[in-house]
Amino acid sequence: MSFDLLRRAGSVLNTHYQIISSEVVFGYPNIGEEYPDQWRRLLLPLSNQSLWQIFGESNLLSIEGSLLCSHLKLWGGLEDQLSSVYPQPDWLASDNLHRPKYSLDALVGVGDKKLHELTKVAPLVEALAHHQGRSKPLKVLDIGGGVGHLARLLTFYHGVTVTSFDRDQRLQQKGASQIKRHLANQEGSCCPLEWEHGQWGDGGDQKQLLSNKTLLVGLHACGNLSAQLIEAGVRNAVPAIISLGCCYARFTGTGRHYLSQAGQSLSSTQRIEWNQFSLTLSSRAHRPPSFAAFERDLLVKSYRYKLHLLLFHLLDTKKFVAVGEVRPHHYQGEFFNYTLGRLAHLKIKHQLGKDQIDDFVQQQWVEDRVRELIICDLIRWQLGRVAEIFLLLDRALFLEEQGYRVTVLPLFDPRISPRNLGIVAYRGDRSD
Repeated sequence: MSFDLLRRAGSVLNTHYQIISSEVVFGYPNIGEEYPDQWRRLLLPLSNQSLWQIFGESNLLSIEGSLLCSHLKLWGGLEDQLSSVYPQPDWLASDNLHRPKYSLDALVGVGDKKLHELTKVAPLVEALAHHQGRSKPLKVLDIGGGVGHLARLLTFYHGVTVTSFDRDQRLQQKGASQIKRHLANQEGSCCPLEWEHGQWGDGGDQKQLLSNKTLLVGLHACGNLSAQLIEAGVRNAVPAIISLGCCYARFTGTGRHYLSQAGQSLSSTQRIEWNQFSLTLSSRAHRPPSFAAFERDLLVKSYRYKLHLLLFHLLDTKKFVAVGEVRPHHYQGEFFNYTLGRLAHLKIKHQLGKDQIDDFVQQQWVEDRVRELIICDLIRWQLGRVAEIFLLLDRALFLEEQGYRVTVLPLFDPRISPRNLGIVAYRGDRSD
């Protein structure tokens, strides 16, 4: 079943390969030729509120019966099928997990998003460590542990011994100081917490830290790291792995796009030739947390697309230029100030004045073209989740091929932490 789902996801991505493999503005002045005209005609007249209902809330009533609606249902349905392909064992069900009350002191330096992730992952780690450790829980190896937020909760509140591994020793020193202060305010004892630093990768996976007593954890391990820790876990026969990938666009090389034999055996109509654009798409947030956030996203897109048009038409820059990110408040100010800042950042010489820039962006054809670019990007956005699912399914199949029992499940609220799909793999039969 998992291979069938991988093939279906691959077929969707291949059918729309021209969409996922290039940014919408990349081929300007040709806009959205790979996006069917009827899709664009259907969406262009809609208000931001209606677009939010479709792309933010997945409420498709306003486009029911259209071909676009059928496609969006198909794309969204792939994620819905994960729960039937990878049923969650009862002992990992949320109601069965131990959820202690953490003191405020234990959560120092933890933002809202990280807090949400930690309170979901730590109980899961405890359950898996005890389930696979049987009489004695597995020792956790947290890859990319940073200052040790997860390690701190596991050792103080979940009865698990942890080694926190990171390449940045300064972060670890900061984390050790925080834990020392917390320990001084705590009654009782905690499990051991050790720190290891270095470069995790091929040939440098610190084999002395991996054994048949290790639970290997990678919470939003970026780029190659998430694939490397899975491979290292398999090589060293660890009994359990929890992996959440992140920043897939930071992949170097192509070898880890297909870990599984199943993925490597896909036909040409199901296999994806990944590039920077499609990998970046797979890392994007897929549902804005609110209508206000959705409108902010549209505002950011409009500034960026207006700048692309200005570069093309006023400064004769025919080659695509990545304009980069700025702080949110820059999108609230005048477009003129945003433009000057970006042109200076990009080291693009010009003699444009405020009146010339304002006159350009206020033209109706510019507004129309920007809106069309935004509509196309919203459609493209929906394929990002399919791309992410495809990557995760390949990794899940690789672990299954190596004898692991695997589940792929949403660990976080996607409105708080969009890259919320995690792989939980452990040794054991289907009855576990």
